Amino acid sequence: MTETGEIVAEFGEVAATARQRFGIDAPVFVAVLPLDRLPSMPIAPRYQPLPRFPSVQRDMAFAIGDPGLAVAAVQAAIVRTAGPLLREVAVFDVFRLPEGSRSVAWRLTFQAEDRTLTDEEINTIHGRVADAVSRELGITLRGAEGSR
Repeated sequence: MTETGEIVAEFGEVAATARQRFGIDAPVFVAVLPLDRLPSMPIAPRYQPLPRFPSVQRDMAFAIGDPGLAVAAVQAAIVRTAGPLLREVAVFDVFRLPEGSRSVAWRLTFQAEDRTLTDEEINTIHGRVADAVSRELGITLRGAEGSR
């Protein structure tokens, strides 16, 4: 909706009766965007040079026993602790463990603008994040049992 109250787009779920006519069981969503009615907004082109130095990815998984602990809270703790070399963090795996807790795994991508990161630098950050997040949220780093 624009500042003047004009609707410029609509989004919603297709009615179940309409889906049934086409034999579709799954929910379907549709968006209508009349491009000629969208407000004209100048969009400045953005340019970001390709990185000169490679990124490094490391995975970490935590066993989370508290069903009330949100995955977003764990991710926020990871980001807060990892520091400025963390470029991206994403959940890539979630599953139930036999004892009832859940395992959530994140892929962390690190990169420096001025150098290639060393294994030692990444291992130090990874260890710091694992220790801080485990301590702060009372969760266990998977695969760390007996390795520390």
